[in-house]
Amino acid sequence: MSEPLLARQDMPEYSRLLNNLGQSLLVVGENGLDSDRLVDQLAEASPSDIISIMPAPDKKQISVMQIRQLATQLRTHPIRRRVITIKNAESMTEEAQNALLKVLEEPPLRTHFIISATHIGSLLPTIVSRCQVFQLHRTSTIQDNSLLKTSDVSAQTRQQILFLAAGRPTLIRDMIHKPSIFEQYRGLATDAKVIIAQSTYEA
Repeated sequence: MSEPLLARQDMPEYSRLLNNLGQSLLVVGENGLDSDRLVDQLAEASPSDIISIMPAPDKKQISVMQIRQLATQLRTHPIRRRVITIKNAESMTEEAQNALLKVLEEPPLRTHFIISATHIGSLLPTIVSRCQVFQLHRTSTIQDNSLLKTSDVSAQTRQQILFLAAGRPTLIRDMIHKPSIFEQYRGLATDAKVIIAQSTYEA
């Protein structure tokens, strides 16, 4: 797996975590940042048993039952390091978050948690307080241009992508490879211009 696309200012912390992953890490990154790949790389940095918690195939939320099942599973004595990953943690129900808090308050032996969310306010403050927070930043224009240089999009489209997805590398990648996403964001920008052009009351 290739390295995550991170802002240069985030690289020192990423390198440190690769070698010294704490007990509970919360990665906070808005949509379009490379949070998922970052979580995967940190989880796979050392030989580990990785347990990924995500919504069931037919569900949009992580249920309290899933977290309780995880807690039961973690009561077993680990043979080697275990890493629990919970991406898009805001998809946990409030009950699920409270159940996770109990696990974080009494962390099992040789077990690490890597949780990611788009907004820190989407999680219970008590969960946040139990975690080391890694706040991701947007990438620079230079980094974005380097990413776009490898694509075959036109110069005009390149400039539009830079404007619409500035500093969000996975969104840039999606716009390059999925024209429908590019058109969706371009349409939103057009609508915004129309709204701004209206009088204050109409806007």
